Amino acid sequence: MIQVLVNTGRTIMQGMYVDHKNSRDYMRETAVIRLHPVDMMKLMLDDGEHVRATVHEGERDVSVVLAAYTDEGIVPGNAFIPLGPYANYLVPGDTSSTGMPHFKSTVVDVIAIDVPILTVSELMATCGGTPYHGGKL
Repeated sequence: MIQVLVNTGRTIMQGMYVDHKNSRDYMRETAVIRLHPVDMMKLMLDDGEHVRATVHEGERDVSVVLAAYTDEGIVPGNAFIPLGPYANYLVPGDTSSTGMPHFKSTVVDVIAIDVPILTVSELMATCGGTPYHGGKL
């Protein structure tokens, strides 16, 4: 297990599929975490293998399974998750009175795991949300 500081943001590919949130393409672009090669080695991961990312939020833990990929542009001890349902699920809702959650500074525990990634619809059902309409699997 490693602990990283997660930054989230938009990507070109995530933006291309934003109108098709139930599609496999959107899931493939948003259900990922990008890590420095050293952090990938610490976790003994190859590109595309799965991790469980966990945030400790008060008295409960919030976790999501993501596909991990190497990114030499990431600083060791940091990670990047594209904005989307997986990042939104993971980042706590606290705004520190700014009106915006901490999408640039969330501490996350990351551990290698061999379980499937939830589809966007399954993730939405987990948190009591309504599945997106439009794109089809």
